[in-house]
Amino acid sequence: MKIGGYVKLDAMFTDFGDGEVAGDSFGRDFYVPSVTPVGETSQNTVFDMHARQTRVNLGTDSTVGGKKLKSYIEIDFMVLNPPNADERISNSYSPRLRHAFIEYDKWLFGQTWSTFQNVASLPETVDFIGNTDAGIFVRQPQVRYTNGPWQFSIENPETTVTTGGGRVIADDNEWPDFIARYNLTNKDLSLVLAGMLRQLTYNNGGAIDDTEMGWGISVTGKYVFGNKDDIRFGLNTGGGLGRYVALNAANDAVVDDNNQLEAIDSLAWFGSWRHHWNQKYRSNFIYSRLDAD
Repeated sequence: MKIGGYVKLDAMFTDFGDGEVAGDSFGRDFYVPSVTPVGETSQNTVFDMHARQTRVNLGTDSTVGGKKLKSYIEIDFMVLNPPNADERISNSYSPRLRHAFIEYDKWLFGQTWSTFQNVASLPETVDFIGNTDAGIFVRQPQVRYTNGPWQFSIENPETTVTTGGGRVIADDNEWPDFIARYNLTNKDLSLVLAGMLRQLTYNNGGAIDDTEMGWGISVTGKYVFGNKDDIRFGLNTGGGLGRYVALNAANDAVVDDNNQLEAIDSLAWFGSWRHHWNQKYRSNFIYSRLDAD
């Protein structure tokens, strides 16, 4: 049994050149593309401090019937728009579940990183996430089977839809998201190829009751040089990729004039270079981009 975690303090000056973000928005705590203010003329500079990223985790490692049995649970306090947030007196925040899963032999049951996401390709940043615009970033309940370099999973579905009134979180899916992944390692290069099929569904109890097929392809990797520098890269594209990329900056589907769902096409890519200046200091140079129709 292992108990772990860390304590972290974030202190941030943020300059909003075209508008501002409300103080209770998670866009003040880390970079979220969808809440970046644009098109306004006012300017606002703010200072924030919090220790909400502090984490606690508990893991077990044992053997049952000659096969490995592991479990892991982790919480932090990065609650989005928490109803009990308090910066006046106690700065209290609720615990939030990050991971909770068990692994037995080749099977995983529980909540953790989506099989569609390659955590090893995430660029290193002080910010909570990093390459937010182009990266796959999803934790969700799933059942995963691993056999050598192959992984297959069924994962919790959800559909976000663009309508005339804005975003709708439908929660009407009949089928889980299906994901297949292949992990390739060759000396200093690690590469992940992943594909996804998913059902996009929205039923508002009225004129809209439709289902559309969504899909996604992800190619991500990391190459380590002899001096320990590395480059990390990724290309994510699909129709209905939606919530899987850029923290759901674009939705999965849009309702057209015939009250039918149409999957939203998107293309996201990123690259980063981590350079070690010496044994103590290193820098990360990152570019990421998202295009959505």
